[in-house]
Amino acid sequence: MKPSTMIRARIAGRARVGRAAIALCACAALASSVRATRTAPTDDASGARTAASQEKAPARGSSDELERAYADLDQSYRSKKRDVSDDVEARSRAGEKVDDDAIKRVASDFWPRFQALSEKGSGHARLWMALAMQDAFPARERALNQKASIELLGDVASNCADEPWIGELARNLTALYIMLPEEDVDRVVDTLAAKSSRKDAVAEALYRSAAFEKTSKHAGAAARADELAKRLQRDYPDTEFAKKLRGETTRATGLNAGNVAPEFTTTDADGVAFKLSDYRGKVVVLDFWGFW
Repeated sequence: MKPSTMIRARIAGRARVGRAAIALCACAALASSVRATRTAPTDDASGARTAASQEKAPARGSSDELERAYADLDQSYRSKKRDVSDDVEARSRAGEKVDDDAIKRVASDFWPRFQALSEKGSGHARLWMALAMQDAFPARERALNQKASIELLGDVASNCADEPWIGELARNLTALYIMLPEEDVDRVVDTLAAKSSRKDAVAEALYRSAAFEKTSKHAGAAARADELAKRLQRDYPDTEFAKKLRGETTRATGLNAGNVAPEFTTTDADGVAFKLSDYRGKVVVLDFWGFW
């Protein structure tokens, strides 16, 4: 090979190496920007689609490790929410002006951490995201939040139906029926019932769905409530919720109409302990409340 030919070959080879290096750097930069986009919280419509779709290809972690990480994160979230709630209540009692959205903003603050855990493969984190969507993105159009929540719930019901924690989805169904379109929640219930082998979770889902359908004014709701109740009694007769449907548990705890209410002890708004029986003979109104 002539010296001039060898020089041209070396130059061409170096050019190819240079182009490959540039392409590699560009891919790395693109990957970094994708990770940043998927992790950072956002209030726009694309953020809703990101939140709902990011779970499709998570970087998998071991189930036990993910669940331990979720438990630690959820404990931190609940602790922070409780601290903020106590502070809001104390300020309200003192007559100070309080921020009504302070408690909800805790969900916004914790969202990136739950989303990162979801991307590692935690279905439990995806369930949290579905339940916390409206609190985390209060300024975003409600329909977008609802759509993102439903997509996450559908994924959880389909792919996590046999997880030990799946009963948490069933326990939240009453609230979900209030937050989301009824027909969408019905589909989540049907998916869970078809996929899960955890009898207690399915029984609770059927029970709560049937109870809501009884109060619904949607066409066909009464027939669906009857169908769900029959299925609960037929397929899960020995579960707690089948017994509730038959009224057996209420008789056991004395909560039937006309019975004396069970005794309990608690504290009043000033922190003074009292028993229900202290008010025997008087009209007592029990107010159950909480934050959602």
